[in-house]
Amino acid sequence: MKGFTAIEIVFMMFILIVVVIVVIQLFMKNVTTEKIAEAVSQVEELKKYSYMKDVCSKACEKARTATSSKERLTAMAAWCFTKITERGKEGIDINSDGIYTGFYVVGGYPYCEDGTYCFHFFSCDLGGVELDIKECRRILCEYYTELEGDVNKASEIINSIVILPGRCKVKPELLPKGTKLVTDSASWWYANFYEDIDCSELLSWEE
Repeated sequence: MKGFTAIEIVFMMFILIVVVIVVIQLFMKNVTTEKIAEAVSQVEELKKYSYMKDVCSKACEKARTATSSKERLTAMAAWCFTKITERGKEGIDINSDGIYTGFYVVGGYPYCEDGTYCFHFFSCDLGGVELDIKECRRILCEYYTELEGDVNKASEIINSIVILPGRCKVKPELLPKGTKLVTDSASWWYANFYEDIDCSELLSWEE
């Protein structure tokens, strides 16, 4: 059998690249809330777990005790965009190394210390409505649409200001021995749930 020509090799490489891209896209689309919940089951092992839970529980309690629909929506939105920080810093020092903009790994998934929100590891049960990483998209859309009076403006605010993945870079050489990554991008959750949000699709205008 004669060898492949240069054109055939280039063509096969192109096909291989396309297949890899398709596989990656299918994987990312299949990262459901349930799979995330299963992956972060190790969160209780974090040294700062109690502190993180306390911050998010207090924010949730404000939503539970709201006395009007407007106050309730505001408190729900506040829980959703609550980024866990400490000591006035821009993030939470999970690794206790004095750095608040690094990364850490839970269940094989990396997160930025300056991009950790309550919905990553907790939910807020309000009886009939349970705030989590997925439901918060709708709540934030509803809140900012009412605030701005424009659904497109609401989408813009959520995408560019409210929810951000953090600035950290995942460095494999800094991983604890034996730690395996599902992905090497700390913004994986952002790409799946909050990048290019379209509030007009998330909101139900028939209600």
